[in-house]
Amino acid sequence: MSSSFRKRVPAGQAKQPPATRLNPHSAQLLVSTGVPSLDDVLGGGLPVGGVLLIEQDRQTGYSNTLLSYFASQAIAAKHKLCIVNADQDMDLAGHLPGWAGAMRGPPTTSKTRADENPDQTAGAHSETSDAMKIAWRYQNLPKLGDSSDEKGASDSGSESKFCELFDLSLRIPKELVDRAQPVIIGSSDILDNAATERYGGDMYRYVLDRISALVQDGFSSLAPAPTTERNILRIELRSLGSGFWQGSSSTSILKFLHELRGILRYSYAACVISFPVHQYEEAGVRLPIVRRIEHLCDAVIELESFEGTYASPADIIARQIKGGSGASQDYHGFLHIHKLPRLNSMTESVGRLSLLHTGGGSSNNLAFRLRRKKFSIETYHLPIEGGVTERRVPAKDEPKPQARKGTGAGCHGKILRADNDKMVFKPLNEREHRFYEGAIDHPLLKPFIPEYYGTLQLNGDTAEEDTPDNQAQKSSADSYICLENLLYGFENPCIMDVKLGVRLYDIDAPPEKIAKMKAKAKERTVSQIGVMIGGISLPGRPAYEHKVLYKLTTDTIVPDALVPYFSVAEESVSTDYRRFVIDQFIAEIKEYREIVKKSETRMVGSSLLLVYDASAKKYATFLAGDKSPSASSIVSEDSDGALFDMRAIDFAHSHWVRGRGADEEYLFGLDNLIQLLSCLP
Repeated sequence: MSSSFRKRVPAGQAKQPPATRLNPHSAQLLVSTGVPSLDDVLGGGLPVGGVLLIEQDRQTGYSNTLLSYFASQAIAAKHKLCIVNADQDMDLAGHLPGWAGAMRGPPTTSKTRADENPDQTAGAHSETSDAMKIAWRYQNLPKLGDSSDEKGASDSGSESKFCELFDLSLRIPKELVDRAQPVIIGSSDILDNAATERYGGDMYRYVLDRISALVQDGFSSLAPAPTTERNILRIELRSLGSGFWQGSSSTSILKFLHELRGILRYSYAACVISFPVHQYEEAGVRLPIVRRIEHLCDAVIELESFEGTYASPADIIARQIKGGSGASQDYHGFLHIHKLPRLNSMTESVGRLSLLHTGGGSSNNLAFRLRRKKFSIETYHLPIEGGVTERRVPAKDEPKPQARKGTGAGCHGKILRADNDKMVFKPLNEREHRFYEGAIDHPLLKPFIPEYYGTLQLNGDTAEEDTPDNQAQKSSADSYICLENLLYGFENPCIMDVKLGVRLYDIDAPPEKIAKMKAKAKERTVSQIGVMIGGISLPGRPAYEHKVLYKLTTDTIVPDALVPYFSVAEESVSTDYRRFVIDQFIAEIKEYREIVKKSETRMVGSSLLLVYDASAKKYATFLAGDKSPSASSIVSEDSDGALFDMRAIDFAHSHWVRGRGADEEYLFGLDNLIQLLSCLP
């Protein structure tokens, strides 16, 4: 006789919000910060209803990078986004890191793809089933060797990705940002409304009321369950407590955090706050209020950048010259964990869930690094003893650098390369050397120049070609600067060196040289549009002669130089790939221009090095992701998967200036280069 017992279940059980997952130990709902390694440090993600406090780094902007990841993840996951910034008015368009799928729109779920093309999906499923069948319980397990980044980027409990893989070289299109309809509370809004009689100048009270209204508008967990799928509200507070924030008393920030925490506890919302902790110090000692602020947040991390540990840029340069920069060559700073989230639990679950952090009393020292494509948190390892710049003379049994022309730094000049092809050695120029040393004070510009590893002194017995030019330049002790080889990882690199700026001479050059360079500039395009093609090197073809390139005019520079440069790919490579490369170059140059505009430097005689790979194999990589390469396949930091790259090079006449603004002549050349590339078919 069958039992009449029936398990009672709710008629309409609430569905889990998109791009979220549950903590397996506390059943707490989690959202991603946008950085997989930071999610790992927090124990799987940021708890919904929690507050993460990021204590800002001094003199650098790494904390803003984390906030940009958080905002980009909101757009990728279709979460509601609210950004509060009392320091300035913000425009998100063109400032948030994108992902490869953002070029075509929001990420497409597997369900959507199946609905659009059921036959293709069924065929693929059939082929997979015929190839290999395993037990169903093992099908969704991660592959052996998955890193924390790969682990964090996948989500088995939701159709949307828990964490998208973002690429700092890409930008979310304006259309996607507008479609997300973010709520931006800028400085003008805060100043105008907080000054009213209702708030009496208390900015904290006005911002708290705005956040409370947003939470009540569909994100409160106390409200009846909606008929549609719930969504997540992401709140981002930038530089809370800075000098721009005005309250009714010195403890206004404490009241604000206390009430904010109470509002978020009963909501489907998560908040990330950046806090300028260095502004709350006296004689190097933090004020007691800092500890109280940390107590009012659920998780607290601190970014301590290597550049910010020194009082002045002069101290940073002095440290570099003394050779103490080994740690900063691999990492950009330390990550300190002051408090871990423990919502709905007596103890934090990080020790059981995190790969990077093993819980209280951990021996894992964490550091962060900002690469050209991504921000990551890793276990800190000491550099090799002595650092890269310690050895001045190579050992007898050490492989000697080999001479090669036009390697990694442009299409001209003699440089040496290391045996592993990852590093090149360029003859030391004092001004260029000072430029690379000073770049440590400009972290936003560093990703757009070759990685600098210090200096090297050789005995003159390197294995280079014994030409008359070399014999004239050889000395008993040749000095070199060690740089990243920008061509490493390319199979068929197409290289173009573009000189930018109206002037070809420095202000302290001799009068006769100034007159000579002015006469040359009048005969070239550099004097008219601030752009001059300095060199082109194509695979399997002789290099363009300089005298041919220098004779180009504003009318012939596109058909005679740019069009041939982008038309050398193998026959099997379609125009889609070339169009993609051109668009990416334009996007990167625009981003580079915005950074140069804020940098006080004079880039006299410097160039932009444009490189892309014309091989059919790389084109197949491009096609592998539905004509949209993933963030890891566009340019890989530590592998040979590069498709394209753009860097500024040749700083023999460049120097840093203070109080004199941006280099308008250089910006003029960048603007015209963008227009020239935009004219390409």
